[in-house]
Amino acid sequence: MNKIISLAIFLSLGLIHQASAIEMPSTEEVKKVMDFYYEGNGMGVVLLEAQVCHGTVQAGPKKHECAGPIGMNPIQEGQEIVFWTSFFVPKDSENENIMISFENGGFPKFLKQMSVKGATRYRNWVKVKPNSDGEWTARIIHEGKDDSTQLGTVIFNVQTLKQQ
Repeated sequence: MNKIISLAIFLSLGLIHQASAIEMPSTEEVKKVMDFYYEGNGMGVVLLEAQVCHGTVQAGPKKHECAGPIGMNPIQEGQEIVFWTSFFVPKDSENENIMISFENGGFPKFLKQMSVKGATRYRNWVKVKPNSDGEWTARIIHEGKDDSTQLGTVIFNVQTLKQQ
């Protein structure tokens, strides 16, 4: 008897993964971003995007991008999924600690750590195997020197379905 896990992805932070047309930014907007990039060391990081994927692109112009966002597509039970992120990190920042807390039923199940450093688009990912049904919450947390800041949340549902 085969089982299939169906993941439905719901983003609870509207700034993450917005689908919008590209617009020319104003001079003030560009200056603000450039100042943060060149002078913002120690101020933290900005989460640009977070999503659950089948994997990452291995070569070509989209290398390290999310390969196959899962959305409502089913995956085989026990298959690893990739929690993919993209950050904007001030230029001289080194080893900014990011924690991803995966929770199910209100309880922590996995805690994954990653580091990011100065870049306008620092992409990173962790692999996980959701091991139970229900709503999962992935919290993206930046661990600063003096405090921790939650940068975003991705909520997804895992449901085991019997194949007929």
